[in-house]
Amino acid sequence: MKWKNLLPLAGFPVLLTLGIAMLAIIHLVPYGSLDKARNTGAKADGLDEGVGLHPVVEILAPIQVAEGRSFRARVSISNVTGFDACNYDITYDSLVLDLIDVTPGRIGRTSIPVNVWQDVSPGTLRIVQNIPGVGGVSGSGYLCQVHFQVTGAAGDTSAIALENAVWSDRDAEAIASDCVHACVRIGTALEADFVGESDEALVGQTVGFIDKTCGGSPPYSYSWDFDGDGVVDASSGTPTVEYAEAGTYSVTLTVTDYLGDSATRTAADCITVHPGLTADFSVSQEESGAFPAFRFIDASTGGKSPRSCAWDLDGDGQTDSTAPDLSHTYTAAGVYPVTLTASDALGNTSVQAKIILLYDAREGDITATQITELERAGLDLEQSANGVEVIIAEFP
Repeated sequence: MKWKNLLPLAGFPVLLTLGIAMLAIIHLVPYGSLDKARNTGAKADGLDEGVGLHPVVEILAPIQVAEGRSFRARVSISNVTGFDACNYDITYDSLVLDLIDVTPGRIGRTSIPVNVWQDVSPGTLRIVQNIPGVGGVSGSGYLCQVHFQVTGAAGDTSAIALENAVWSDRDAEAIASDCVHACVRIGTALEADFVGESDEALVGQTVGFIDKTCGGSPPYSYSWDFDGDGVVDASSGTPTVEYAEAGTYSVTLTVTDYLGDSATRTAADCITVHPGLTADFSVSQEESGAFPAFRFIDASTGGKSPRSCAWDLDGDGQTDSTAPDLSHTYTAAGVYPVTLTASDALGNTSVQAKIILLYDAREGDITATQITELERAGLDLEQSANGVEVIIAEFP
């Protein structure tokens, strides 16, 4: 049994004398619950001030701590007026946690001494605190910090709860309070991990990453390096990045947990970035017989090889050829939109379009109707293509 008598107890006999009458009945709720359990100790006038009007005394502790790790649980207090003294028990599972020590707290600028802390039985810590002087203290802060060592194994849990509590003001009257306890889960050591939404992309495409870190003491903070230059590029759990240059990149994630422990994972050659896919082709008129013929050659660049192409040679929306080099003969005068859709091995596409205008020289110059058709075709193609080139040729 551990016993510490740290400071003389000014006014402590009064607290003990009143302790039986003022003993608080505390209904405990899980840490983080929206419903606060009310300490039913009342002031001498017996008036019920209602839940939510009382000071809140809460055990603040990590929700998870790794095996073999130590941590501190803080006994916080908020919105207290004229606080002068207290005694209370903190209970915990002694098969999971071992008590190391208890350190003083602070409310505003006032230090809150721990006069006595006593491990009265396995899993029960008794604490006595008294504010020097007779003025009391008001505000918010914390009463003390309890230092625990984890002795349990991953998967164990321990509640850390307030029981048998007495809070007293400067007039030696009980202070009613709302109390909340904590629950600590024992986990594994912190291990940084992540997955990428894709291991290949094009320049300028958005690539996402998802944190898969486990263990340690959540919540975590993140530092991502997407290009191996040692500079932090993002700090969220689900970041995105757009690479401006082609290449193969390593990605590093460093995770820091609630207790300040950190872990790092580097994925070497995590993502390959290919040049952006750009569709393009050349057009040349060939020597032919009665009707004009044109040669089309795919000149697309970028993307991941192998690439494929699909040609629409007359603007009807149908694929007329998938050859990278082809010739085509037109048998009538008119406006012919020619579209090339280039696709790469990742399923990315790019479109380029050109317009061939064949006019019958025997009927004179290009007609106003043909110009209107040409403009309409150009406007339609510009919705999907990277600029539109016009090739004008005579129809024999």
